[in-house]
Amino acid sequence: MDYGQTSGNKIQIICHSMGCAVANFISQVTEEKIGRITGLDPAQPSFESGDPSEQLDASFVDIIHKNAGYLYEMKLGMFNDCGYVDFRPNGGRSQPGSQNELYGTCSNSRAIEYYLESVKDPDAFESFESHSYEEFERGVFNKQKPTKMGFWASNT
Repeated sequence: MDYGQTSGNKIQIICHSMGCAVANFISQVTEEKIGRITGLDPAQPSFESGDPSEQLDASFVDIIHKNAGYLYEMKLGMFNDCGYVDFRPNGGRSQPGSQNELYGTCSNSRAIEYYLESVKDPDAFESFESHSYEEFERGVFNKQKPTKMGFWASNT
């Protein structure tokens, strides 16, 4: 046994905002595929181009979008899906209680709060697949297959 070494599939990287660019770099330079990357509101300047080299690469990638929008809207997060599972609480654009925020920093940091809450309470964020937030609000979503957002997320 080699101490200090582990296989890539046992590693989970949890990243926030621009830190997702660092996770992306790590996933590209490791010899083995990373087991899981959890992106907490990835920053749009790093991932919005659609370039495949900018996509997070792991056996499982889950994303929590909390502050999606454009910089001119004072939003920091990205719109595009970049995970195997992408969650958008409250539509993913802004969060309740986040008033007068500077460049979306309140909503952007809520992704961290939600993830930490999910560790403590596996049932805190039951989620349902939907094609859009508007459809979800109209009740058009897959009620038969709920999933969990955050620590307990899976791609099954």
